[in-house]
Amino acid sequence: MAIRTITCKVLAALVVVCGFCLNLSHQLCTLSDTNTIICDNIVPVILPSNVTSVYIHIFSVNINFDASSFSHESWRNVTFLDITGEYKNEYDHINITFGSMCFAPLYALKQLRIHGDEIETISLDAFDKVEHLLELEFSECIFLDINSVIAALFNANFTVETLSLKDVSSANVEKLSINELFGHLLQNLNVTSLSLRKTMFKINRLEKIKVTNLKTLDISQTIMWLPPCQVAIPTLYDMYAYVLEGLKTVNISSIPVKFFLPDNDFLNDRIIRKCDELRERSIQVLFLRVENLYSNELFQTPVIINDTLLNISDCHFNLKKWHFKGNRLKYFNISIYLPMNNELTEVDFSNNEIKYINPLVLQNAKELAVIKLRSNELFHMETLSDFNDLSRPFPL
Repeated sequence: MAIRTITCKVLAALVVVCGFCLNLSHQLCTLSDTNTIICDNIVPVILPSNVTSVYIHIFSVNINFDASSFSHESWRNVTFLDITGEYKNEYDHINITFGSMCFAPLYALKQLRIHGDEIETISLDAFDKVEHLLELEFSECIFLDINSVIAALFNANFTVETLSLKDVSSANVEKLSINELFGHLLQNLNVTSLSLRKTMFKINRLEKIKVTNLKTLDISQTIMWLPPCQVAIPTLYDMYAYVLEGLKTVNISSIPVKFFLPDNDFLNDRIIRKCDELRERSIQVLFLRVENLYSNELFQTPVIINDTLLNISDCHFNLKKWHFKGNRLKYFNISIYLPMNNELTEVDFSNNEIKYINPLVLQNAKELAVIKLRSNELFHMETLSDFNDLSRPFPL
């Protein structure tokens, strides 16, 4: 009986030791080059000399980042920090938190990226003592409370050029509110590039708050809620046109087309002789004001633009790059007349279903260097005389 008891205790101890060893086997760091270290399930206390970029991938241990996590002087040279907290099927859920002043010792930090579905908590003063970032990114943090992120940013005293909130809080009830408070936040942080890709948000009424530094906006793959009073879409454009009038680059890909266009046939069989006849506020705000417009995969049903004249030569036209990929565009029989001094250089109609394109579609785009038509059905034009009139070397 005594032997059996001892045996059981030894086996239990072996299980504990093996479990401990198994856990340690997933805690390691490797140098990918002289300046970059990659760590799994561990935050190194001391970094090798010359390391300026750190990747930390967490999937099997709980970690609380606090003021001591990066306290050693070797962390003072780190300019890039990437932290991922990811659930894996073979492990239980883990708890990753960002506590008070956890990033304060990182004096040289310029790029901070936080990812993963196991990121849930960030302290109100997590960014205390951080002075300036070139880039701050939260991505795929579907359980992270967006309001706690906004509160932490408001409590911070730093500036950031690029702010990315990609797929944040999508599994939570609370969603991001695009309101005056958020506008003030962008202004206070001096954000020049904002990405809300795949993040659900509510649109609210705005007073005239001008976000002067914002130049780039990505709202691709988002889901938006209108105000409870159901403000009309054109009214929303009027509200936001002033706020975002300094934008240079906009990505509206893969969002509900109703926010931008009335229907698929908005330009079919139309004659527009001057700018005042172009009444779609979405086109006036986006197509004419910005320099780079990415509007891919907006339409789920076929788009036909046939027998259409679009003369916007008297418009104030800023567009330089336009991507309209994957929109099920079938016919593009349209003549577009741009202002003589236009600077349009690149158009991408790839991955549509184009059977016909008017050779004169952009005849006075004198600066046009690239027009992409890959993955279409232009073989239907081969028997037409128009096919030979495609004077520009379209890359098919």
